[in-house]
Amino acid sequence: MKANISKRYYTQKPTSNDIKIMVFQEKELTIEQLAVLIQKGHAFASIFNVEGDMSIRDKKKDNFKETWYIAYDVDHNETPMEDFVKTL
Repeated sequence: MKANISKRYYTQKPTSNDIKIMVFQEKELTIEQLAVLIQKGHAFASIFNVEGDMSIRDKKKDNFKETWYIAYDVDHNETPMEDFVKTL
């Protein structure tokens, strides 16, 4: 699978200032490798039509190319994970 992975990892949720300067690099990896990177604190994003590294400013509908996964953003949510899985 392909995903854009943040070059920097975060030990806590990135602030709005962190997000403004976030830089991503496109990588081909397994789901297990993606899970390890997420556990280490890296952000991830779909693939966009961008040459080289991607900034958060490049992450817009007009630049969207493809995605290899479905992701739920479940911050600050009390819903059991099983309920999210059932909606798939």
